[in-house]
Amino acid sequence: MDNNLSDEVDLKALFFILWNKKSLIIVATIISALISVYVALNKPNIYKSSALVMVIESTSGGGIASSLSSQYGGLASLAGISLPSAGGVDKSSLAIETIKSRNFFKYLITKNKILPMLLASKKYDPVSGVLILDDEKYDSKLGIWLKDENGQDLEPTFLEAYSLYIDMLSISKDDNTGYLDISILHISPVFAESVLSLILKEVNTLTRENDLDQSNKAMEYLTSLAPKTTIAGVKNSINKLIESQLETQMLAKVNEDYLLQSIDPPYIPELKHAPSRAKISIFGTVTGCFLSIIFVLFYSMFFLSNEFIRSNRN
Repeated sequence: MDNNLSDEVDLKALFFILWNKKSLIIVATIISALISVYVALNKPNIYKSSALVMVIESTSGGGIASSLSSQYGGLASLAGISLPSAGGVDKSSLAIETIKSRNFFKYLITKNKILPMLLASKKYDPVSGVLILDDEKYDSKLGIWLKDENGQDLEPTFLEAYSLYIDMLSISKDDNTGYLDISILHISPVFAESVLSLILKEVNTLTRENDLDQSNKAMEYLTSLAPKTTIAGVKNSINKLIESQLETQMLAKVNEDYLLQSIDPPYIPELKHAPSRAKISIFGTVTGCFLSIIFVLFYSMFFLSNEFIRSNRN
């Protein structure tokens, strides 16, 4: 009974402390709510453009290229040619790691000149559809990055730009279908769609160029090796390898979607992806109220304990 009475007294004491300081708690909660609403309203809208793509397994599923692996793999390795295994090559990992690589990002920004829109974006005008750049960082008319008061160049480093690229990029693979879901986040829905379309286009172009370059080098070696060979079996093997390289070159030159083919192509989003202003406002208000209660309780406990100590000394 003494414990129950003590708990009741303690709860009453806490209630009276909070009731006496209710004005402070209410004011702190209102201030927190106003700050939260201000922060939420000043956060720019973030838009998400997505695309569902299929990875083209051009080297799997049979055909000349895949059937040669077991027969001529040894000779191909001597020629520096990579032939697929009987089970095919998983191109999904290649596509994902290529898009996320620093080399691809460097290739992307060098070829398309999109770095200012990535790093100097200030706000998006939904009426005109124009992305407004920060004129304190980048001069749009002259096309140059500005300097700060100390004369330091405001152009971000490559690694800073790459870090932002990785933050705005998202790639996931559906294990059941093998399809890739790729998305880009940005304050401009138009620019988000544009960047995602560029990524799909350039990863196809880069992969095609790399395969063509490798195939051309292999063709040069094989054509130079064929006249020197007198053994019929080896000559036949070389001819088959040349035939496989011709198939590779044909696919690379004919197919525009060489590695990735859009099932659901990139689109310009109409609705924002983030932020949730209601959640920000509610969270800020509740947090402010909670912190004010904690502050009142700790302050009161400290003040009352000091008063008790002083009274005992007297």
